[in-house]
Amino acid sequence: MKKETFFNLVQDLQSDCKIILEKKANDYATETDVLSAFKLIASITKDSPNKIFLIECAQKMVRLGELTSGTKQVKNESIEDSFKDFINYLTLWYAYRQEDKC
Repeated sequence: MKKETFFNLVQDLQSDCKIILEKKANDYATETDVLSAFKLIASITKDSPNKIFLIECAQKMVRLGELTSGTKQVKNESIEDSFKDFINYLTLWYAYRQEDKC
């Protein structure tokens, strides 16, 4: 893949991921904390938010493995959607880790 093609793809992917993050924040987060759902799950399960993020990322990795191996039919979520969700979970986890530094 040519550099220009690659970086255009990255730009489009990041744009799509940002739009999804904004929509999901409206659905799942509080007005004051975009990470609130993950923190609440951690509180309910008595686990750390890091463990919750790890579980969410692992779940997406398993899903991607199934979808890209061809052993499972895609019904409600495309492979591209799963990649974007995985990127977004990693982004949210990264933001959580940065929150302590702020």
